[in-house]
Amino acid sequence: MNTLSNWLDFLSTKIILVLCLIFFVAAAFYSFINGIETYIYTNDFLHFLAWISGIVAALGVYILFINRLLSNKMFLIFLILFAFTVRLIWILNFNTRIESDFYILYTAAVDAANGNFNFSEQLYFRSWVYQIGFTMYQALVIAVFGESVFVLKFISVFYSIGITVLIYLIGKEVINETAGRIAAIFYASYASSIVMTSVLTNDHLSTLFYLLGFYLIVKTKNPTIKIGLLIGLFIGLGNIIRPLGSLILIAIFLYYIVYRVILETKERRLRSLGTLFGIFIAYFLVMNIASYAFIAAGVTEYPLSNRAPYWKFLIGVNQETNGGYSAEDASFMSQFSLGDERDKVEKELILERIADKEQVANLLYRKFKIMWGHGDASINWSMSSIDRPFVFQQLKAIERATYFIMLVFAFIFLFLFRKKLSTPLIFLLVVILGYVMSHLLIEIQTRYRFFIMPIFSILAGGGLAMISTMLFKYNKVVSERLDPKKNDIQ
Repeated sequence: MNTLSNWLDFLSTKIILVLCLIFFVAAAFYSFINGIETYIYTNDFLHFLAWISGIVAALGVYILFINRLLSNKMFLIFLILFAFTVRLIWILNFNTRIESDFYILYTAAVDAANGNFNFSEQLYFRSWVYQIGFTMYQALVIAVFGESVFVLKFISVFYSIGITVLIYLIGKEVINETAGRIAAIFYASYASSIVMTSVLTNDHLSTLFYLLGFYLIVKTKNPTIKIGLLIGLFIGLGNIIRPLGSLILIAIFLYYIVYRVILETKERRLRSLGTLFGIFIAYFLVMNIASYAFIAAGVTEYPLSNRAPYWKFLIGVNQETNGGYSAEDASFMSQFSLGDERDKVEKELILERIADKEQVANLLYRKFKIMWGHGDASINWSMSSIDRPFVFQQLKAIERATYFIMLVFAFIFLFLFRKKLSTPLIFLLVVILGYVMSHLLIEIQTRYRFFIMPIFSILAGGGLAMISTMLFKYNKVVSERLDPKKNDIQ
């Protein structure tokens, strides 16, 4: 059994590691190539390169000087103040217009706050009932503070700060203190994370809940059913706000079964099974309680679910839009009733679109390049109504540069740390792989990278922390060789 467990551990870890290394090197390559293609004929390419150099230099200065001066408590205070300041400055100076899905959700929230639930009769909410969770959250805020959009944005600032702090805590737990600090700084200063605070998106609150669950998973040394219930609670709350719960539960299940059950001692195996049981029990309890509470209150007649389950897949295999949103598909499918009729047509279209395997392979290749190599559309969403072209171009260059740097350092970390991967760190890699693979199948938008960027930041923090440690050791060896007496005194 021990031999079998060792082989399973070796194979599963190696497969996960190799796939993640391939992902990061490919994503970094396409990100840089796309940066060149986008900016090569303009001065913006020089801005892109300049920002890469500037960001690396700033991180180097922090590691060499500031990092040594800050205790853990002082760093946390600095991190919170920095993250809060840059986000507050953004929402005070950039009044992003509410549009698209965000407008639908906000106007529905205003109606709900006034006791009017007629919005749930719209095709949008009858198709994607899960959107009611975030709508009712916004309705609660509006009921307490009024219809001020600024209040919703201001609250999102605190969710974004919470994400940043959790990145620090998770990075510190799965790698080390320095890695956690650098990871948090990466995210605190990441353009997309800052500018999206002025967009009424469900990403901030949902990601905060998901990361709370992740933190408990990587932090817990002695699993119990109580911890499992708490993890399931956070994952469930995150799913109510933005439905990624199914994907995350699959990652959790695979991680626990392989690394916390099969590869553990009998005693810990039973405790881990209890934790896993608690996670699923709490998750489904939360989802069912929320669903039936909304039904009982007359908000909707359906549980929180997706009543158009094939839609994202239909869009995901659209050759003409490269797996992105298709207005033509939306118009065509609107003539069919929700349920069996629409499901049947969508399944037929999906099968038709995947019939040519060579075309499908080409589509997956293009989707990967766009999803993980193009600039984050969050900048466009936050500034679509704001006519400040210089700021817009600089932000796009900064985002592209920061993203590229994170991919490179994440690869460096996994490559250098490949023989010392901790079990909790493997869980984060499983989440990455699941998220990447799911977007080969479903609709893509680069702003959907929001959820996974905290984990990218953690790995990037590990890469830069390892390089700095290696440089410090090298400098120490050189100085000792140049001044052997100094070593004798020590």
